Formats: sequence, structure tokens, C-alpha cells
Amino acid sequence: QRKLSVYHHEPATGTASFSISVFNLMNAILGSGILGLAYAMAQLGIVLFFVCSILVAFLALYAIHLLLILCEQTGVKAYEKLGFEAFGLPGRITAAVCILMQNIGAMCSYLFIVKYELPNVLMTFMGMANDDGSWYLNGDYLVVIVTVAIILPLATFKNIGFLGYTSGFSISCMFFFTGVVIAKKFVIPCPLFDSPSFDHNNMSVTAENNSHLQLEVNQFTTAENVTSIAQVMLRNVTEMFDLIKTDLPASFLVTESEKLSEEFGPQKCVAKLFALTDRWAYSIPTMTFSFVCHTAVLPIYAEIERPTPARMQKVANTSIGLCFVLYSLASLFGYLTFYNWMEAEMLLMYSYVNASDVMTLIVRLTVLLAVVLTVPLTHFPARKALTFLIFPDRDFSWKIHLGIMTFLLSLINVLVIFVPSIREVFGIIGATASTMLVFILPCVFFLKIDPRPMKSAKKISAAVMMCVGLCLMLESLTVIVVGYF
Repeated sequence: QRKLSVYHHEPATGTASFSISVFNLMNAILGSGILGLAYAMAQLGIVLFFVCSILVAFLALYAIHLLLILCEQTGVKAYEKLGFEAFGLPGRITAAVCILMQNIGAMCSYLFIVKYELPNVLMTFMGMANDDGSWYLNGDYLVVIVTVAIILPLATFKNIGFLGYTSGFSISCMFFFTGVVIAKKFVIPCPLFDSPSFDHNNMSVTAENNSHLQLEVNQFTTAENVTSIAQVMLRNVTEMFDLIKTDLPASFLVTESEKLSEEFGPQKCVAKLFALTDRWAYSIPTMTFSFVCHTAVLPIYAEIERPTPARMQKVANTSIGLCFVLYSLASLFGYLTFYNWMEAEMLLMYSYVNASDVMTLIVRLTVLLAVVLTVPLTHFPARKALTFLIFPDRDFSWKIHLGIMTFLLSLINVLVIFVPSIREVFGIIGATASTMLVFILPCVFFLKIDPRPMKSAKKISAAVMMCVGLCLMLESLTVIVVGYF
């Protein structure tokens, strides 16, 4: 019944307890955004990050408050239907487009995680220190293979309620991920690349070590010293094996440190309370993306036992509060581990330490499994929204069902292959669809439907919040677009 309601088939009576409703709403909130918030903290500094994230969480809760008021006034328990109540078909189409964009962005972010993490997992299992260029370590190929072999068969089902059991696994994965991030803070050193054969000043293997190695090899390149050659080779292989077990090869350290240094500058092992880098515009959209749950609030409200706006508001407060704690811990300890050297997808940073670490490997595997099983769930409402936009009056048809499914999965694969990074997904979708769903549309619907006078406190606060959302959207999009030129 919960899964049916999430996809906007409203149940007649509510039977879900308070705790189950909190669990369901947390499942709607938690997602790939948790992997991008440490990057947001690195761009803003600790204090600015928490100021902005508290503001976003508060506005998200206030938007839910407005939606619940409208739900009581209209009896509608679906986001798109509120759009129809407010502005007719254009309002419903606008809401459906935003839901479609949000779900496409979410699916892209999940497949970006597959693209980033699955090659690292395979290299760990194969005992490889770095990518040798093999096709099966190419993230683009792996995304296509996972889509065709796992996601596509699951997405073909007309109803996917059986995948609802993955919700508990996904939430458990997020708690486990946060715990590992906290633990790793006290294990991983800073500076990150700290090796005797590594020169932090010029980011290269020292010439002295290279000369010593060449002299050692030349010394034994005669026929009578074959045994000595074998001894040298055995010793070098043993040292390399020990190095791989505990750290990464020096050549790999050089390459990766040069890349990170070029992108982020020298690593500074000092936390900044206030910062405003040239990538700050991605921060608030990433936060907004991480707190989107508003399309699920009304269906969950429809099935909670003893439904009242106050009771559902407590559910929302509890869910967003718990997610805020998880987000804060993961982002804070992730940032305090790597400081200004922070990728847009936090798990990538652990590849530079010790990819064969058991805890890191388990986290990667659980995150991969969770996101792969979540894609078909996210695909379902996206397909429903697109079907409504293209064929609003058609009955169910397998041709339409499979055709739209193929189009959506193909589009998502193309985006994941050609979009530079997951940062663009968080930034652009967060600044557009997420901002519309969280900040703008609830306020616009409230201003249109609610019978209060325009000078009432509720209407004024809704208008102010709408203006804040519009300003954030325009400012973030402008800075992001200008950054490409």
C-alpha cells in the first residue's frame, strides 16, 4: 500500500504508524546527495555550510507546511493534482515536468556512482593498483552493462512494489556509510600523499631514487650475475606488493596528486570556517537536491493513521531532522578528512588512500547495490510523468510502457557518459527542478489556492520564500553557466 501511494494511487484509509511514516519519508529524502555535501562544505567553509543547510532544511519544512494546508483545503493528495487545482492543466504539466527532471537527475546521479565506483571495486578484487586501460574498467561501458543487465529488466515490470523492500537496505547503507566516514577521519593522514619516495614540493618521484634504481639495474646486467638480477627483482616485487597492500604506488601518487593539485591547489590540512571558492554556486543546489521529498509528502500523509496536518508535520520534522544529522556528520567528517581536496563524489577520495581496505570496499559494494536497485524505483514515477505529458488520455499500453522506458534509460546513459561529472547533476538539477519543487511551486500553489488575503502573514511569507527560491535559482544557474566560459 505504501508503494502504491507513493505513485499517486491514494489509499482509502490510513494505516501507517508514525514511525513507519518517518521511515518512508526518510527513504524519499536520503539519496546520492549525501555524497556531494562534503564538496559543498569545501566550497563554503564549515560555518557558511551549516548556515545554508539549516536555511534550506527550514525552508523545505515550511514548504511542507504549506502543502499540508493545501491538502486539507482541497482534499488532494498528489503534487501534480495540486498544480491542477491551482492553474488547471498548465499547472499539472509544470509539476509533472519538474518531477520528471528531478527523477532524471536522481537516476543520473545513481549511475554516476556506478561509473565512478564499480571500476574501483573491480580493480580491488583483481589486485590492481591502477587502471590499465582495459575495457572492463571503463566506467562508461560498465554503466551500459549494468543498465542492460540489471536495471532494464527490473524497469520493464508494470508494478515494482517488490522493490520497496530495498528501502530499508538503502537507509541502512546511508547510516553505515556515515559511520565509516567518521571512523576514517581518525585513520587517514593529512597530507594525503605522504610517502618516503614522494616529494610533496614538486609532486614527483625524486630524481635521486630514479638514479639509484637505474644504477642498481645496470650493475647486474651481465650474464654471470643472473642470480643477483633475480634477487633484485624479487626484492623490488616484494616491496611493491607490500606497498600495494598498505598504500598506492608512488607513480600513481604522482599522477593523482598532480591532478588534485591542479584542480584544487595544494592540500591545506586546516579546516576553513568561512570560504567562498569559484565553485560555491554548486553548494546550495546540492543541498536543495538532497532535501527533495515534497512529491512524496502528500501520498505518505494519505496513508498515515489518524491523519492531521500537525501529525504529518511532526513526521516531516523528524525525518528531515534525522537526515540533517546524517548529512551533517558525513559532510563534516568527510571534509575534515580531505579538507580542500574534495571530489564532487566523496567516495572517490578514498580511492587515493587504500582501495583494498575492507571497510571501504564494503561501503562501495553496499552503495553500489543500493543505487542500482533504486534506479528502477526512481524510474517508475519518471516514466509515469513522461507518459502523462505525451499520452495524457491513453490507457496502459505495453508499447508505450516499453518505449518510454527505453527512451528514459537511453537518455540517462547518454547524459552519464557525456556530462563531465556528478557535480553538474547536483548543480543544474538542484538549481532548477529541485528548487521548483521545494521552494517555488508550493508557494505559488499556496498563493493561488489559499483563500486568505494577500496581506496575511502566511501569504507574505509564501511570497518571500518564492522570491528567495527564484533568486537562488537564477543566481546559481548564472554562476554555473558563466563558469563554463
